[in-house]
Amino acid sequence: MDLNNIIDFLVPLLEKFRMLGYWIILLISCLESVVVVGLFIPGTVFTIAIGFIASQGYLDIGDAIVFAAIGAIIGDVASFYLGKTRGRGFFEKSKILKESHLNMGKEFFNKHGNKSVFLGRFIGPLRPIVPFIAGMCKMKARWFVTLNILSAFAWAATYLLLGYF
Repeated sequence: MDLNNIIDFLVPLLEKFRMLGYWIILLISCLESVVVVGLFIPGTVFTIAIGFIASQGYLDIGDAIVFAAIGAIIGDVASFYLGKTRGRGFFEKSKILKESHLNMGKEFFNKHGNKSVFLGRFIGPLRPIVPFIAGMCKMKARWFVTLNILSAFAWAATYLLLGYF
């Protein structure tokens, strides 16, 4: 799916349901941060497209940043919780996630430690996996939430403003 197709799909929806557009942003940002679903949603392309749509006056860029960040926070917390409660068993039962995904996420987490939660937000394939790994590795929830909030707002602002300008 390319940027033009996404814009062609979203603009008519946003014209008709302006407030619904913000909830769509929240939902997609949330889903693209969840451990299994996030591997299939082109979150970066979508976020840049929303930034462009905001530049055309269909959405307020500040509100779009807030909704995208909140969605990303919710998705990451869900992944963290799954990692903390289901751990390796979640990977063993999944037909989609492979052992290589788990190893890639663990290697990244071990190399960068707690800051991997912040850095992983900006790396597409790792975005939905790092919070899960953080939960599996029993990262302190308070520290995870702090880094999650900071990275979500930095991510949302970066990609939305990239599309905006």
